[in-house]
Amino acid sequence: MYKRQIFAWFFIDPQLPFYVFDELGWSTAQFGAAISFYGWATLVGILALGQSSDRWGRKPVIIVGLTLHAAQYVGLMFTNVYWVIIASFIIAGLGEALVNPALSAAYLDITPEEHRSRVMGIKGAVSSLGSLLAPALVHEQTSIASFLKADLLMHLGFDSKGVLSVHISLSKH
Repeated sequence: MYKRQIFAWFFIDPQLPFYVFDELGWSTAQFGAAISFYGWATLVGILALGQSSDRWGRKPVIIVGLTLHAAQYVGLMFTNVYWVIIASFIIAGLGEALVNPALSAAYLDITPEEHRSRVMGIKGAVSSLGSLLAPALVHEQTSIASFLKADLLMHLGFDSKGVLSVHISLSKH
């Protein structure tokens, strides 16, 4: 599920300014505030909730975090009221604050001590590569208008977390 959400985010992120400026009529200050509320919520959330996966377990925290992170999509999908979208960005930021530490901890749980720095480096590099290639994939998908192809890419797991998961599982054997 996290693979699909990250893949969806990398598709939505490059298009978000066009949507909020053209469709919602926001100013640049409104858009900047929305993005900064997401960032502040993530920062404060990581400080407050970063160790929650140690207390309650990795999977439950990741599931709750992904559910909260989906609030951003719901907010953008069903409303154009500014304060509701801001609230959805704040909730999504708190969800991100739950998911990232728990996911990193889960990767470290299954990685031998001598490979931990390598795995975390690969995780960061592959995530950056995914965010770099996402706008190109958006362009290709919108120019061809092939929704079947996008669905196929999501099922194959062509995103950063999927590639890292495959790499980790293959390196353990």
